[in-house]
Parts: sequence; C-alpha cells; structure tokens
Amino acid sequence: MRKREPAAEALIYNLNALIKFTKEMSGKEPSNRKIAKGRDVSDRMIGKIRKRESIPTVDKLDEIANYFRLPAWSLLLPGKIPPSIILSRDLNTLISCFVNADSSGRAQIITTAKHEASRAEPTESKQSTETPAEGEEADFTELLAGAPTMGNKSEKDNEEDESDESSSQETQESDTRSQKKKSTKKK
Repeated sequence: MRKREPAAEALIYNLNALIKFTKEMSGKEPSNRKIAKGRDVSDRMIGKIRKRESIPTVDKLDEIANYFRLPAWSLLLPGKIPPSIILSRDLNTLISCFVNADSSGRAQIITTAKHEASRAEPTESKQSTETPAEGEEADFTELLAGAPTMGNKSEKDNEEDESDESSSQETQESDTRSQKKKSTKKK
C-alpha cells in the first residue's frame, strides 16, 4: 500500500474519532449505512475510507461531513483535535474572526491564542500529532467530559446566540436608517 498523505491520515483519524465520540455521547455507534443514508456516498465507500482502502473525492467528503453537520474541511484538520472541538461552533467562529480581521487583528488573535495555549493545563495542550494505527481509535474521554457540541448547546451558547442575533438585528436596523437618510438627502 502506498504512503498516505497527511490530509488522508487526518481524514481517517477524524472520521473514526467522530464516530467514536458520537457513540460515547449517544450510547450507539452510527453505522456506515446510517452515515450514508440520504447522501450521495455509499456505506461501502465509508467503510473503505475508515479501513484506509480509499480516499474520497471532495464531493463525497462533503457528504460525509454533512452527517456530522460540519464543513468538509473540518474532517481534514491535522493532529489529534478532540471531536468536541471539531463539533463545537468555537472553531468555526475562531476561523471566521481570523479571516475577517485586518492584519493587526490577526496578529492579536495569534498572540492571544499562543498566550492561552501556554497557560493551558499540560493534559489539554499536549496533544500528540501521531495518527492511530489501523483499527486503533483515540481515547478522548477525559478531554471530552462536559464539552458542548453542535447538537447539544449549553445555556451559555444559547444566550450568546440570542445576544449575537439582537446585536446583528440592531446593526441592520441602524444601517437601514442610514441608507434612508442618504437617499432622502440625494432627493
């Protein structure tokens, strides 16, 4: 068998870890058939990916990620990132903020992230970058205890959502008023 690329190894690892995490959270492991159901990917293909026998196309990767309500890129994240982080909205928020920030804002985000990582508990910050051997899955039990996921939001997350929505609505109303004033002045 040919040597796997890092992205393929990350996909295999993340897919197996997400399936294991789903089992730990719900008590039932989703079958390849359940993941494939209603999607343009076969359960056989999912099995081949999990056994390191095949690498999916981007479309198939997107379909698999869709089962977990994730963007496809999140299955390609390198290293042993706990599924609770992959499934949380925090990672998407962080990336979105980083992309939308100007260069000084991005520098500040990086500085803050490095500072927070250095303060983290040793067990939280020292995550191995090795990919598990065939058939082996990661044990995230300690890291995942009590972590909110997309389908299991905490009360704090719900409050933040409501706050973000009202703030966004206020901004839109303000923008609408400004546009009306400008159009009135032009007439």
